[in-house]
Amino acid sequence: MVGRKRLDAIHADTQRVYDTHGAQFERDRNRSLFEKPWLDRFCAGFPKSARVLDLGCGGGGVIATYLIDQGFQLTGVDFAPSMIELARQRHPDHTWLVQDMSQLDLDGPFEGVISWNGFFHLTPDEQRRALPKMARLVSPTGRLLLTVGHEASEVTGTVAGESVYHASLAEVEYRALLAQEGFKKVTFRPQDPTCHLHSILMASRD
Repeated sequence: MVGRKRLDAIHADTQRVYDTHGAQFERDRNRSLFEKPWLDRFCAGFPKSARVLDLGCGGGGVIATYLIDQGFQLTGVDFAPSMIELARQRHPDHTWLVQDMSQLDLDGPFEGVISWNGFFHLTPDEQRRALPKMARLVSPTGRLLLTVGHEASEVTGTVAGESVYHASLAEVEYRALLAQEGFKKVTFRPQDPTCHLHSILMASRD
């Protein structure tokens, strides 16, 4: 059991870990595109050249590249400057911003807003504040796709041998927050066995 002070310290250090080890993270990342079935559900019906927002985009690798290959105009946001520099080198014709998703400063709407293995680095309170703001960036016909935890928790993971912070709200709280923003259809798949046990939250207003 990780104590409160230790969790807070790991959370405060997570940005540094990714900024320091961004290149190694990109090299080590699974490139099998096991995420494809969910990505295809997320962007089904999006018009060509639709605006898509990728929060926690990292170095613009697997997820961003797949979305760009579908013809979408991508805006990528990450709190690690070294990761954004990698993304700019890979895809110079798209928009890459250094921002903390808990303090977004962006203009919508976007047809799709996705945070794959990014949103869960926010604390529970940060998630409660950030999720409504993210939801408001989604167009009336768009979708939101997040990976979260399978239950309310605060835990740690590792990147390049260093600890990073992870947190999740309970499913019922995610549903309530999204309902307040007009999202009527919410799909939650905890520890999806077809997606390397990622817990998936996808929402739309229709």
